[in-house]
Amino acid sequence: ARSNLPASPAGDPDPEAVPAPMSNRMKRIGASVALTGFVVAQTVMIRFSRGDDGKLPYNPAAATFLNELIKLIVSLALWWAYDKDSEYNGLDGVNVFTFCMFSVPGLIYALQNTLIFYALVFLEAPTFQVFASLKIVTTALLFRVALRRILTVVQWVALAQLFLSMVITKMGALLKDSHVQQRESLFYGASILLFNSWLSATSGIFNEWLVKHQDSKAPLMIKSIQLYTWGTLINLVTWIATDANVLQFQGITPLVWCIIVNNAAVGLSVAFIMKYADNIVKCFSTAAAVFISALLSSFLFDFPLDLPFMVGLFVYSTAFFLYFGNHNPVLRKEGLDDAQALPCVLASKLLGCALEGEDLNGSSEDVNEKLKAKRSDETSGTAALELGKMAENGDRSSLLQPRAAKNDAKAKAK
Repeated sequence: ARSNLPASPAGDPDPEAVPAPMSNRMKRIGASVALTGFVVAQTVMIRFSRGDDGKLPYNPAAATFLNELIKLIVSLALWWAYDKDSEYNGLDGVNVFTFCMFSVPGLIYALQNTLIFYALVFLEAPTFQVFASLKIVTTALLFRVALRRILTVVQWVALAQLFLSMVITKMGALLKDSHVQQRESLFYGASILLFNSWLSATSGIFNEWLVKHQDSKAPLMIKSIQLYTWGTLINLVTWIATDANVLQFQGITPLVWCIIVNNAAVGLSVAFIMKYADNIVKCFSTAAAVFISALLSSFLFDFPLDLPFMVGLFVYSTAFFLYFGNHNPVLRKEGLDDAQALPCVLASKLLGCALEGEDLNGSSEDVNEKLKAKRSDETSGTAALELGKMAENGDRSSLLQPRAAKNDAKAKAK
């Protein structure tokens, strides 16, 4: 399926393409802002819901099941209200195979939650958060390889800065806890989170592919219904397996209900981001929520804002500008993206024929022509030099075999 996907730029529109309608752009911005706001509210409300011992007074599996169930109900209502009577409501594209495909993100998500539990056993909280940020890197790599989305060189720098900002933010707490971290525990915990980061990237990228490319004309809500059906079933099984008092909803207070509804809003916001933006926008939105949550916590819970946090915030701000700035279309037009600039540099190194004094910022086709022309010139010069030497040495028989000399020169040039 990926082979049929055209390579397209990420983070900004193609300057030669037809501009997207303003409504789609507003949907992208609205979904991103909504996700950031809901994640911030999630962090603050979960902090308020903790008991005096720091533990949650309810079963998280029950809350997750209710969260998925609410998303399923909302998706059904939205599809019934807006898409049921449309020209194509998506029902014709639903079959057993496509329905089972939507189970993949749900199963990966359930496995992620289990691995996170084991990682927390081996790692302290700051170390856990630093290694959990690896999903930014893995998401960017799969975003480029699996979805074939083109990024400029500056956008790759911005993604590296985004990861760096998350690491710097937790550096103060990480240094405080480094003396109690066992080397063996660090190895096991880091290995689990490294594997988990690939799972997170895989589920996110696969989810984006399902939303955008699997029956692309189908409404978003018909796909959300299939996804949340699997999420509800999987989390119901998890709840039954981990709680003896299943279906009794112990500890579900009004505040917990607000958390569940807010989490459902987070999931629906992610669905809209997958439809109108991409996984990289999701990474920036959730990273912004980290900083906003910390700022709110400093007022509500006396959370200290140290120097690493302020440095991380500055690095994040520059990464945001570099990735989404208006300079990226210009850079792409000049050939400074990972589909043009990097192959040209690699070609010049591998072939040993760097274009001295020439500009590599053009298109890949232009640079290829330059490389061919230079190789042709070198081939002609090599052949002429060989013939001249043979004439001086009186080797007339070789001169009578121009075809063999030409083929030999071609072989040497190759």
